[in-house]
Amino acid sequence: MERDYYISTSRGMVNCNDLIQKGYRYIDHNRLVNPKPMTFNNQELKWVKENLYHYVKKSYSSVSKDALDDIKNITIEKIKSRPYIFTNFFHNFDQDVYLLKIKDTDNKIYNIYIVKYVDVDFIEDNKGELIDSKLVEKVRFENESWYRNFFSDEQEYLKNKY
Repeated sequence: MERDYYISTSRGMVNCNDLIQKGYRYIDHNRLVNPKPMTFNNQELKWVKENLYHYVKKSYSSVSKDALDDIKNITIEKIKSRPYIFTNFFHNFDQDVYLLKIKDTDNKIYNIYIVKYVDVDFIEDNKGELIDSKLVEKVRFENESWYRNFFSDEQEYLKNKY
């Protein structure tokens, strides 16, 4: 008897058996592991490097000045080395999530999630009327509170924390 696999999306629970057959590994109703996650091109890596400092400063107000200085000087090689952890399908498109850990001077770890995702880009005329739309790859940052939303309670979060 074959098991059905479902993931939670903005449109409700969606059967993901076709993804499992393509090689995705099922973690839970929120996450899969993509056998071929999206990779970052040089332009995206430069964007991450240029915007990481402001994101960390805004999202983690208690981070030390020394840690912020380290973030300001982060190399593209360090950003490239972050591990891929899972794929999310909240909007029914791929969202590949990578983890970047930042260690503060008091040994506190800040988890920054770098998400590369597929989204719809709408092309409008100068009157605001839709001309066309296309799928594009984008990059964004998320913090620990975003990651906590994948779990129903604190115990489950702590058990699954990366």
